[in-house]
Amino acid sequence: MNATGVDEYAAFRDLMRLVVQRIAIPIVMTVGVVGNSLSFVVLTQKRMRSSTNCYLAALACFDTLYLIFNFSMSLVHAPGVAERKSYVNYMPWGFPLADLCSNTSVWLVVTFTVERYVAVCHPLRGRPFCTVQRAKVAIACVFTLAFLAVFPTFLEWKSGWLKDGNETIYWIYENELVNSERYRSVYYWFTAFMFSFIPIVSLIIFNGFLIQSVHRSRHQRCVMTQQKRGGDASLQETKITIMLIIVVVVFLICQLPSAVLLIVSKEIPERSPKENLVIGFNNISNLLMAINATCNFFLYCFLSDRFRRTFVKIFCPWCSRAASPSQSSLATSQCVTYATSVGHNEKTALAVSCNNKVMYVNKHNSPNKNANSSESSPKKDPTKPYYNRSNYYTLQMDATNSSSIEGECV
Repeated sequence: MNATGVDEYAAFRDLMRLVVQRIAIPIVMTVGVVGNSLSFVVLTQKRMRSSTNCYLAALACFDTLYLIFNFSMSLVHAPGVAERKSYVNYMPWGFPLADLCSNTSVWLVVTFTVERYVAVCHPLRGRPFCTVQRAKVAIACVFTLAFLAVFPTFLEWKSGWLKDGNETIYWIYENELVNSERYRSVYYWFTAFMFSFIPIVSLIIFNGFLIQSVHRSRHQRCVMTQQKRGGDASLQETKITIMLIIVVVVFLICQLPSAVLLIVSKEIPERSPKENLVIGFNNISNLLMAINATCNFFLYCFLSDRFRRTFVKIFCPWCSRAASPSQSSLATSQCVTYATSVGHNEKTALAVSCNNKVMYVNKHNSPNKNANSSESSPKKDPTKPYYNRSNYYTLQMDATNSSSIEGECV
């Protein structure tokens, strides 16, 4: 290798450090922290409560932490920062914390993809498992396993005074654990398979099943529409599935370069001229991972009607009140009951079509069992829904039946 090649590799490394760590990462981090914080607020609202949104809220949380820790470690090349003793003491903790958040996010994506596969492809058998409570347990398990896998890296580095030629500097150094060639090799391939190769292969497989399911669902809806039957019953589920498929595809695009570098970098000797080339590309792959941790908020806004409505209701309430009373009345008048009597006498399900969307409503007994009581609800037309400002449509049966039916328009 001639001197020109060495200089070119070093120049490429320095350029990537400047562009990525000094310019791009601060911008991406700022946008990502704001976007993920907004996503977390929206996804944790009561009307957004679901197992899928529970995973997405946890993903927003860990993505935010990853962006913060990743940005903090990029400051090592900023002028004057690495000379501070407090920052040097933080470095042995910053790297593992960033890896912990990144690895947790990776397996959260895998977990909600598998959960979506079960919910879509095996709805009857999988319904008991796709609950908010089980989602919280799964999130806790993913974090615990990720922490156990990353724990050895907290012991790899220490900070202290070191001899650097004729001067003494305060910097980080490897402990005895890292000097073991067996440990370095085993742990390297363990993390590569656990947090890169296995998740990527799993996501490709399950995403393929979900894409097939969406294709089947669209075909069935076309057939039902041609037969003039209610074909919108699964539209919301299909939209959610499509959104998660796109989230996973973006994740794969941003994670694949890192997986390739894991293989390539193992074949390049340390302190060789080509190591600078790997460092430069590693900066690019880290930027892609940061972009992936940032872009989910924009995907939710673009792909999810309910996310947009909830976001507007929370942060732009004046926009949600902009509709005139006549428009609200028109929207209410377009709600038509088209399916009844799904179930038994004591539990009846209805489906209401509201502006080409579907509302599922469940029949339940009223608290007042006495039809002749003066406190019983007045009689109302069972086929005429009424509108209130919280976007809930309620159908109330005849008072003598002492039961009511209510639900939310999706």
